Amino acid sequence: MGTRRGAQRQAESDAFEAANPFLKRVDTTFEVGEGEAPDEPVPLVEQDGQEIESFGGLTQIEPGLAFSGGIDTQVGVLFASTNAEGPWSLSLSEFGFGVASEQDGDGSEFALNDDEFIGFDARNIQGVDDTGIVSFEVSYMVLGGSGQLGIDLFNYVEEPPEFTSASTGPLNAGDSGSLQTDAMQGLLFDDVVIFVEGTLEVAITGINVVTNFEGELLPP
Repeated sequence: MGTRRGAQRQAESDAFEAANPFLKRVDTTFEVGEGEAPDEPVPLVEQDGQEIESFGGLTQIEPGLAFSGGIDTQVGVLFASTNAEGPWSLSLSEFGFGVASEQDGDGSEFALNDDEFIGFDARNIQGVDDTGIVSFEVSYMVLGGSGQLGIDLFNYVEEPPEFTSASTGPLNAGDSGSLQTDAMQGLLFDDVVIFVEGTLEVAITGINVVTNFEGELLPP
């Protein structure tokens, strides 16, 4: 059920967008595509259906597997993190995105598992508070284990900071689907964390983020 504060916030957000024509709802997708060489996974980023340039180092470790420190775009950066010690990277493979960290083994570098995260930081327009993430969706494929996949979205402009979350419910090996979280009645979000619970090992096959701004091309 909506709240009076939420309805007011939605009205203020709608009015702000109407009064600032430089703002635009933009649909950005992240997938793993094929590079020029055989078995070369590369990031494929599209904005409103058109492929756009992205930045970030990419190292091919073996055929079909590459590591990246992050995929930087006009609207934000996609990256990996973990609670464990040691180095980690965002992994790209035929399965999709995962996290490769020092404790991985037995193929789990292809997946996101316990103590690992995939994050997205929006590149909000500097000095403009009412810009951010409108909705965030992931598609996934479970490679092993059991548990839940979740998404947390955070807004740090509000005092105290606010967040919303969504989870899939129980998943098992072979399951696939999608999970989406939307802004709450005009409250936009700045950061996203994708995580798992239990023994789940899941590959993120695609990411869709809708922002209310188009962003600017970053230097290489």
